[in-house]
Amino acid sequence: MYENAIHIGQLIVRYIKDELTDEEAKMLADLARRDENIQRIIDEYKDTVNVQKRLTQLSTLDTVNAWKNVTRNVRTRKTSFAYLKYAAGILLLITTAVWLLVFRTSLRSPVNITTPPANDAPPGENLATLTLANGKKIALGNGSVEVQEVNGSTVYGKKGELDYFSFDKQRAKHTSAPMNVLVVPRAGKYRLILPDSSVVWLNSQSKIEFPASFSTTERRVVLYGEAYFDIIKDPERPFKISVGDQEIRVLGTAFNISAYESSHVQTVVVNGSVSVKAGGHTAVVEAGFAATSHLSEISVHTANIEKALAWKNGYFFFSEDSLSEIMEQLARWYDVEVTYDVPLPPDRFGGSISRDMKLSQVLEMLEEISGLSYEFNGRKLTVKQSNH
Repeated sequence: MYENAIHIGQLIVRYIKDELTDEEAKMLADLARRDENIQRIIDEYKDTVNVQKRLTQLSTLDTVNAWKNVTRNVRTRKTSFAYLKYAAGILLLITTAVWLLVFRTSLRSPVNITTPPANDAPPGENLATLTLANGKKIALGNGSVEVQEVNGSTVYGKKGELDYFSFDKQRAKHTSAPMNVLVVPRAGKYRLILPDSSVVWLNSQSKIEFPASFSTTERRVVLYGEAYFDIIKDPERPFKISVGDQEIRVLGTAFNISAYESSHVQTVVVNGSVSVKAGGHTAVVEAGFAATSHLSEISVHTANIEKALAWKNGYFFFSEDSLSEIMEQLARWYDVEVTYDVPLPPDRFGGSISRDMKLSQVLEMLEEISGLSYEFNGRKLTVKQSNH
């Protein structure tokens, strides 16, 4: 019954929490005699104050979303597969926090739990600024808002969403309209319902330019940063997105565009298909695939849908990411400036963590898997050599 990683991990967790029955204790002892990797984990956790501290801390966290399925690809070290297999069993039972302690010890000496910084950074929130065609600026957040458009019509917003679909359609029958600008700052996110009822989710440090009403021939917007689009089908008015020198054309589909660098744009298609045009080249991208364009070149490849949509769904998702790539995401979401006092390791990391966690909680987990320490002061985050 217990001859698999999940069940063995469950026994180890119950051992850590001092909840084993006599029968389970005997079973675990027998397994440990037959497998040195199980004994290795048990020995580490005997009388471990840090484990109890971490278990207590877990009760205050969203453990369902906290750093799930964490893996680390270490190309310079060898680690027992069986050891990691049982560690993964622990992970599935009490989430990453305990598993990281197990996994860490196969790579380096134990790391003490770091005290969260006094000046912690909260996670991002619904936050944006709308600039109307006449230059008027309106601050947007979770509260309700009524926006008076330049033609006198009222647009309503609430709970992190601005709705232009309710715009007065009788005044929107024209061939063109001046562009509004919606800016989502660092540590922000926002949702926009366009005049045709298409929906756009905007990630932090992003901007979209859009008209108060679309023309009779096309629907065109301009994007900077990252956004997820769910476009209403309208064959007579194709939807076009300008991203730097590129154009993405759709009829009705759902897709994510990441364009923090105008010369490097990735379009991940979830439903339907899109046409990506860059530098005289055009590529049609079907659902489940992504187009990555660098300067004038376009490549189409299988998409990692979960990774592309993680930010929209409320968590970070890392897959073969370098530490610098991870820190870029944290910098945008927590509005911090990252500097490095040490060369970064070449290792790649994988895993996911809720975007609702405070920065100190994320940094504590990163410290344990990266072997580095993180000093946070004001809005400046410094990556340093660990003292442990």
